[in-house]
Amino acid sequence: MKSYRKICRLFILLFAAIAIPNAHAQTKIIYENHFDKADVPIYKSRIFTVPENTRAGAFTLMGNKSFQFIDSETLGQIFPGQEFDDHRMLNEQIEVATDYAKYRESSAADPFFANQRVWMENEAEVHRKLAEYTQGIHDKLKPYLFKVPVYFEGTGAFDVRLKGNVLYVFHGSLGHSTPDTHLVPIVVFSERNVTDVKVDAALAE
Repeated sequence: MKSYRKICRLFILLFAAIAIPNAHAQTKIIYENHFDKADVPIYKSRIFTVPENTRAGAFTLMGNKSFQFIDSETLGQIFPGQEFDDHRMLNEQIEVATDYAKYRESSAADPFFANQRVWMENEAEVHRKLAEYTQGIHDKLKPYLFKVPVYFEGTGAFDVRLKGNVLYVFHGSLGHSTPDTHLVPIVVFSERNVTDVKVDAALAE
C-alpha cells in the first residue's frame, strides 16, 4: 500500500509540475485527508536548486554531510546575484493553498459533483488550514543545504515536507530508462530547525 501511495503521489507531483506549472488554482499541496501542524508540506517557492556553476562549491562546503544550515553569506556564494525574500516565499504558499481551496469549494458547490462533494470539501478545508498555518509563521525562515538523489533532473520535481524536525525530500521524474541516481544540491527554507533529513527518488515512464 505504501508503494502504491508513493506511485500515485509521483504522478500527481509530475502532473502539477509539468502539465500545469502556472495553474495555481489546481496546484494540490496536501495529499492527506487531514492537516497536522507537526507534519507540513513545504511549497516550491521555498525550494531552490543550486545552479550548475556553483554546485561543486556547494558539495565541497558540505563534505560528507547530508545537510547543513547555511548563513546569508554562503547563500550569496551559492546563488550569486539572487535575492531571497521570506515573506514572498510564504505569501506564495498562502496564495497557492488558498487558490486550491477556492477551486475545490467551487467544484463542491456544483450539482454535477454532488456525489464527490465530501472529499472536495475536505481538500478545501485542509488547504485552508495550511494557509492559516503559513500565515502564523512569524520567525525568519532557516535555509538548509541538502544533497538529494535524482534520476532525471529536467523532467522532475521535488516534494518536500517537514515532520517534526526531520525534513523529507522526494524527487519524482519521467524517463524511458532507469539510470543511476546522481546527487543534486538544493536549498530549502524551513520554519523549524532541521535535525535530520530523509531523501528518496522515483522514476515513472
